[in-house]
Amino acid sequence: MVEAAPSETQARGHWSAPAPLAVPRSGGHALVRLRDGRVLCIGGVHAGSCLRDIELFDPSRGSWSRVAPMAHARAFCAAVLLDDGRVLVVGGFRPDPTRLAAPETYDVRADAWRPAGPATAVGGFPVHGVAVEDGTAYFASVDQRLHRGTLEHFNGERLVEPVTFEATGGVQWIAAVPGWVRWVHGVTVAQWRGSQLTEAGLARHPHTYGAWVRLPGGGCFAAAGEDLQGTPTPSAETGLPGDGQAFQRLPPLDAPRTHVAAAALADGSVVVTGGTDRRLVYPTVRLWDAGLRQWYAARSMTVPRHEASAVTLGPQRVLVVGGRIEAAARTAEVFEDDGNRSAGPCLPPAQKRKRAAAQPDARARAVLLGLQNAWAALNTRMFQGRLRPVTMELADLERTVASWNPADRLMRFSRQACTTLLWPQVEEVLKHEMAHQFVSDVLGVTDEASHGRAFRETCARLGIDARATGTPELNLAPEEQAVLRKVEKLRALATSPNAHESATAQALADRLVNEFKELFDAMSPPAADETVSVRHVGVMKLRRDAVDTELAHVVAEHGGVRIIWTNGLDDEGHPAGSILELLGPPSNLERAAYLHDFLARAIGELWEADRRRHGGASRTARTSFMVAALREFARKLAKEPVHAHALIPATLARVDQFTRARYPRLRTTYSRSSVDPHAAARGASAGRDLEFRQGVDGAAGPRLLGPRK
Repeated sequence: MVEAAPSETQARGHWSAPAPLAVPRSGGHALVRLRDGRVLCIGGVHAGSCLRDIELFDPSRGSWSRVAPMAHARAFCAAVLLDDGRVLVVGGFRPDPTRLAAPETYDVRADAWRPAGPATAVGGFPVHGVAVEDGTAYFASVDQRLHRGTLEHFNGERLVEPVTFEATGGVQWIAAVPGWVRWVHGVTVAQWRGSQLTEAGLARHPHTYGAWVRLPGGGCFAAAGEDLQGTPTPSAETGLPGDGQAFQRLPPLDAPRTHVAAAALADGSVVVTGGTDRRLVYPTVRLWDAGLRQWYAARSMTVPRHEASAVTLGPQRVLVVGGRIEAAARTAEVFEDDGNRSAGPCLPPAQKRKRAAAQPDARARAVLLGLQNAWAALNTRMFQGRLRPVTMELADLERTVASWNPADRLMRFSRQACTTLLWPQVEEVLKHEMAHQFVSDVLGVTDEASHGRAFRETCARLGIDARATGTPELNLAPEEQAVLRKVEKLRALATSPNAHESATAQALADRLVNEFKELFDAMSPPAADETVSVRHVGVMKLRRDAVDTELAHVVAEHGGVRIIWTNGLDDEGHPAGSILELLGPPSNLERAAYLHDFLARAIGELWEADRRRHGGASRTARTSFMVAALREFARKLAKEPVHAHALIPATLARVDQFTRARYPRLRTTYSRSSVDPHAAARGASAGRDLEFRQGVDGAAGPRLLGPRK
């Protein structure tokens, strides 16, 4: 684990590591706390197989012991402690994988499993249950294929009296008190009283794969997970079991995440651990303080975890077990809250950005924590956990963006770069330094140049930009930086559709480049033919539309690069939208980035002129106009002779190999939108008249890090 950032050292609570499990649990395992304080870990999944194995955790010794296995291997089942001390297990998946309907009970004293009656109608996924005061346990599930739900109860011998109802979405939570049962499926709160089934309100989000926790007072707490569109959400809410009690909105988490594990403490506070944004898996922990009604940062776990399980061990203790990452699947951790609030509460994203902008030191701490979280996630995802812990720091570096010192095990990052650049660009620098660490830590190569053969081969194999060394501005004297800024402004003017303005700006920029030729040659040294590099263009967007997609295709086709829409992250490595990434030879990246900037500005100005002339500003008209202009412009470029930027087959193969190594799992997406035929016709005409201003050839932009915030 990376050494803690300053804010991490003040975080609440601490973690301890008991002995590892005998059987790894990658997910789908259930935890049940017995009356004597021990915890039963039931079933689950590992290496693609469902498990029969059962382990018993003794918190006083911090050790696990194997007990009698179940009759059926199952995962994602419901398990509950009955009043007589037995553990009832219902539902789940078998190895086939089909849904498992046969219930079982475990006798702790006899260390034996017994069938709990015939197969039950409850076989949906997920299945949830809770025991009530009289020993009766209620279970509910929803078959999402048939949109049908089932509610049953266990009378001590068998599950009886199934009740069916129309439903969508899985069952998230269920509670029972004498006389009635209440549960949440999808976002609907349903209630069973006596022999009547009624609806009793709505939740704000289903929080699928999020935290649904039963509170000591009888209510429930929900946070994180996925919303109705399947998007990770930071939202939180609480609901009470009484009649007419609606769900109440709570302050959101500081970042969206899904597949978290959570448990409640005795005072009603809730510990939410790990999770993922579908790109990174986090070791970070957030604690909801029920008394102050605020989120606090708790100390991070030793490994990132998602699809883990959690259970309350005592008044202020929580046990977290397993997770999909191999290092997590074999281990468990115990969290104990110490009530420390010196680090202050965690703020929602909007408030956090506002405070960070006003407090540069706070922003730097947030970036350092983001680097540490990203290091842990990348070590697992790209380097299989083989890198040893490092110390990180932000420093006022003058001639570089980052450095790796194997003797001191120290990674240093430029404070200026990390607090002003887009996060994907900062993360690329981090990957570059981690490749240096891999060469020294794992390969043991110490007698080569810094960017020698071992380093280049590591970057090529993992899809890391070997040229990710920083921006030229950081390596220049003040007068040289002034020249560079002036050339960049002239290059921007050279993209203007106004021919006179473009030609004048281009001529002035050419004059400066020739006058300071040595400067620009030093900033952009010739790259080897086999080099494949990375460039991010545009800005991060929460949602991209058909115009963004069309623009990206034009850049890929006529810029000689491959394109990937990759998730953009904020300063702490949490999702903040998506950004276009270009992959290809460095010379092609320069042209493609210039083409992207030219087209983004040109079609924006053409649309504004058309809107003023013809009126109307609907989204459909805008999209139709811009897409048609881009397509017509692309047809013009296609008629030109083959340019030097076109990729020869050998180079194309290297780029594709680099892309596959960088992104082993890619999927193709499409954007569709309604069409305004009149706006599209005007856009096509504008696209035919648009002239591409090549701009300054050889005035290199940043070697890695293009757009700024």
